[in-house]
Amino acid sequence: MRKGYSGGARIAQERRSRPRQGCSVLGDFQLFASGENRSPWPIIFVGGNHEPYGFLDHYPDGGPIHGLSGEPVPKCYYMGRAGWAELWGIRVIGVSGIFANEDVFNSERPAITMIGTAKLKRFAYMRRRDVERAYEIGSAVRGDLWLLHDWPESDLGARLGRGTNFDGKHGNPRTLSLIREFAPQRVLCGHMHIPMDWELPQRNGSSTLVHALGYLPLAQEGCVQILEWDAASRSIRRLARWNGAGFQSDGS
Repeated sequence: MRKGYSGGARIAQERRSRPRQGCSVLGDFQLFASGENRSPWPIIFVGGNHEPYGFLDHYPDGGPIHGLSGEPVPKCYYMGRAGWAELWGIRVIGVSGIFANEDVFNSERPAITMIGTAKLKRFAYMRRRDVERAYEIGSAVRGDLWLLHDWPESDLGARLGRGTNFDGKHGNPRTLSLIREFAPQRVLCGHMHIPMDWELPQRNGSSTLVHALGYLPLAQEGCVQILEWDAASRSIRRLARWNGAGFQSDGS
């Protein structure tokens, strides 16, 4: 994998020397962080609204995540607040965070030292500098696939129909602007825990396929998507998606 973040992997020395506490709530990641287990495939991820930003913000530009020994966890890369990576020729651009109102969006993010005193959600909000950085990356890289936590804004009420708890537009207009500007082939996003696909027509005559993922802990429909990359044509197609009970062939 070629890493596209600037600044490389870094983590504060004091972080390495802190007592290793709280691993019991990390699921099986502690086994990978300790080196006991190794992932058979690369893991590339962005941050959402439930991530440990007191840890992740030691990697504002992204990079290999360091484990309990202080060494990088093999094949595990955080995309940073906005970053990119190239995997098997696929240019992946990632943007972390969730929608914030204008006042919060235009303000500075609290310092890591404020963890425990500032509201945790303030660390999850997307800020103007994150979006500006994403525009810089998109202009330079023109990613094939964008990885977001927050949905690009969509008329969710119209897509789900009447009788739902959603009415009108939902999602993030700022990530929608990014997708409109750079017209990637595919977008993967989460946050809403509603599995859904839609096509976003672009000004250049192309279209972007948006895959909103289901909720993985419940094995919800659409929580896993299997995509195929054709390096010769630089095209992505979906081979299968999880339907709640198993994988269903797709080919879209």
